Amino acid sequence: MALRVYVKTKLPRARLTPSERIPPRINGTPTDVIATGTIEALVRPTPCGISCGHPGITAGTMGCLVRRTGDEDGRRFILSANHVLANSNDAAAGDPILEPGPEDGGTSPIARLTDFQPIDFDGPNRIDAAIAEVIVPGDVLPEIAVIGPVQPSPSMPAVHQRVRKHGRTTLHTGGVVVDLAADIRVHYTAGVAEFEGQIGIEGGDGAFALGGDSGSLVVDAESSRPVALVFAGGIGTVFANPIDDVLARFTVEIV
Repeated sequence: MALRVYVKTKLPRARLTPSERIPPRINGTPTDVIATGTIEALVRPTPCGISCGHPGITAGTMGCLVRRTGDEDGRRFILSANHVLANSNDAAAGDPILEPGPEDGGTSPIARLTDFQPIDFDGPNRIDAAIAEVIVPGDVLPEIAVIGPVQPSPSMPAVHQRVRKHGRTTLHTGGVVVDLAADIRVHYTAGVAEFEGQIGIEGGDGAFALGGDSGSLVVDAESSRPVALVFAGGIGTVFANPIDDVLARFTVEIV
């Protein structure tokens, strides 16, 4: 144990006045002088895999950074779930997306809602997804917290495939793909929607995802190639949209 003293710059003892010198011990406890430079608030740019959301929701997860396929104009978009960015259809293009999400104290927009796949409460659905254009280029990094950069080419999901994700609530977790074609009924505030062909994932040690993790990008545990987009869960099993379907809907590719 030591008493740490943080200083902007560490100088030779001979250059310090007596009042500036830190004694080797204070009340018997050894001291340790640590040079930190100028300490600044850790704000943007931010990696993906963290809290974000439409002002009308609590909070979800910023999945990953994408761009229009073949588009070289530098525009970048956040990819997440419809119910995270578009408030389960109750939103309009241009609405602000906050980072962090409202429940986590977010008040500053990081993106503007661009497009979303409406959730159909009367018929089958394939995806719960949306994209939002980043307001200031460079504010969102092309990497996921803890996981790092993601390979742009998707991985074909397979039963027993080991995967991982980083989300707002459960952070970095690992899991195993257990279903490649799940047909499920998902309960939203606005009603119940049917989804077909979803990927089922179970956590390797505890929950793979919980509320607030919707929008998290699921990647192969070894290659970091994208597999799916988390959007729903029950007891023990999490469900995610196949990433190929999501990317094709918005004609985007992962940065």
